Amino acid sequence: MYIDFDNGKSIKDCDYLFYGATLQLKSPQLSYILDCPFIGSWLATDAHNHFTGSTFYYTFAADGNAECFTFNTSGIWESQKYSWLRTQDGIQLLSNMATKNLICEADAEKLTIQGDGEFSHTSPFYGKWKSVYSQDGIIDEKDENFSTIELYQRTDDDYFVYYEKDNKYASFQGPMSILLPNRALLINPADGSDPLFLYFRFYYSKDSEKVYLELSKDNSFTEYTRYEFVTTL
Repeated sequence: MYIDFDNGKSIKDCDYLFYGATLQLKSPQLSYILDCPFIGSWLATDAHNHFTGSTFYYTFAADGNAECFTFNTSGIWESQKYSWLRTQDGIQLLSNMATKNLICEADAEKLTIQGDGEFSHTSPFYGKWKSVYSQDGIIDEKDENFSTIELYQRTDDDYFVYYEKDNKYASFQGPMSILLPNRALLINPADGSDPLFLYFRFYYSKDSEKVYLELSKDNSFTEYTRYEFVTTL
């Protein structure tokens, strides 16, 4: 490989490796993040309101790690982790189990994958949600345990707001971090109380063709609340 730099210097006959959007030079040992439209989170278009596809959500990290989220026969989301490389036609996903070639193209807002549909450059978490179900059954808007949550995307910390039934003011709120590897939201309450972990998972109903967000205080989901997407914020 031969590289010209803006300052007039150059490197020639250099060994290199690609990891996702990362160029790793061996001598000298340097790393560069390349301009690549695939980097980021990609949610199946209109997934919360009318999802019929096979893949719900993709993430492509600059360091070459990728994750593909689908749903099992019980409707609970599951994921397959890959490493990824950019190819002439799109992306190649590599794992110990298989190699998968995605014929695709992307811009700043949309990813189109042949055979898999369109994906929006966003996360599945943000927006306003209302409770519709729990381990005890259906939750109606007139029930005492009805609640709404709002998850805001911000440039620094994201933000979480919880409203109880018929309450115009937040019952609980604070800065939020989405810990995708842990499948948890880490919330630092605005009142200064101890940080709260809320474990999350997504659930797909074939009957309604909607994807729901489920939250629980423990990762076994013995007790949980299922939320239906209402609107973007």
